[in-house]
Amino acid sequence: MTKPSPQLALIALMAVAVGLAMSFGVCTQDDAFISFRYAEHLAEGHGLVYNVGERVEGFTNLSWTVLFGVIMALGGEPVMASVLLGWVSIVALVAVTWRFANQQLSPWSAVVAAAFVASDAQMILEGVEGLETVAYATLVTLGVMTGWRDGGGAKSAGWFAVATLTRPEAPLLWVATQLGLWLRDGELSDRFNDAVRSVWPLVLIVVALTAWRLQYYGDWLPNTFYAKTGGFAVSRGASYLLTHVLTHPVLWLGVVASVWMVPRRTRALGAVIAVLCAYIVWVGGDFKPTGRFVIPVLPVLAVLAAAFLEAVWAKPAVRRGV
Repeated sequence: MTKPSPQLALIALMAVAVGLAMSFGVCTQDDAFISFRYAEHLAEGHGLVYNVGERVEGFTNLSWTVLFGVIMALGGEPVMASVLLGWVSIVALVAVTWRFANQQLSPWSAVVAAAFVASDAQMILEGVEGLETVAYATLVTLGVMTGWRDGGGAKSAGWFAVATLTRPEAPLLWVATQLGLWLRDGELSDRFNDAVRSVWPLVLIVVALTAWRLQYYGDWLPNTFYAKTGGFAVSRGASYLLTHVLTHPVLWLGVVASVWMVPRRTRALGAVIAVLCAYIVWVGGDFKPTGRFVIPVLPVLAVLAAAFLEAVWAKPAVRRGV
């Protein structure tokens, strides 16, 4: 009998994730229709506006909105297109999680990490609500994974540059990745020099995007960014984060325990989680019960939790002399 392979298990997990996504049906969130309206006006030649002739940036997902502008210009229907793109994004996130975990852990532990992601009901629901969250999480994970493999580098900054076109807070996660690499490798001056040399793709996008935004909308950040985050809101942000912890106890217990039981090369990934958590607490999270602000680091959480389980499994084997 052929032994099961991690690759086959990964394919099964992708199928399970899509099946869970299908079980939600079409449940497009109200906010998605804001992007669709901007996209419709873009397709009609009126520009990226909600009301024709009135320039207010009422979205925080530029590339996602422009993508739907292209889809609608080609005659596509946005709701079903968003559902299909959501399924693709979910599959991509599961696959990238496995690939990232496989760089740090054994293939079967990588499957465990992918299973954490594939079975996350909040992520699955977010994926089919018509928004960019899961696609953005995939881009962020590619940036972290590439940075962890290459010690930073322009390719990692490039992934974060693409992510910045999707969500304006993506550069923060590039900084978090650099912090994690410093904790992993030491030598702060070398890390700083490497970061400065490799950050140019991200800088180019940020400068170009900011210049366009100021010229087109007359503001530094999207209006929706201010409205949804609400500024400094520590107690609300802490409550938001606590809700995610309580709804994902196994995941978070594994992450916390990994501090003591996982090699530094992997546990330094906790810096990425810590920086995003601090940001969530600062801005207050958002109104959605899907843990949307945590999903970009869900794969990192999964890798650390799987690394903890791998360490627990390995200790009895060592005692048995395996």
